Amino acid sequence: MRSTTRVERKTSVQFRLALMARRFAADCSGASAVEYTVLALVVIAIAAVVFQIGGSVTAMYERVEGLFTN
Repeated sequence: MRSTTRVERKTSVQFRLALMARRFAADCSGASAVEYTVLALVVIAIAAVVFQIGGSVTAMYERVEGLFTN
């Protein structure tokens, strides 16, 4: 059985970390999840704006209605 030196173990660990980093960078499996998350955030933002504007528009129509009913 061959004993490894500290330098050989360190190089081996560095090599494995570099290999894992390359695999992680090349992995595209999570890209769809990120895209759907961003899309969901955009939809939530649009819904919030629509509800905010909806309240203002309703108030405006009520004021206009009040002008014509008196």
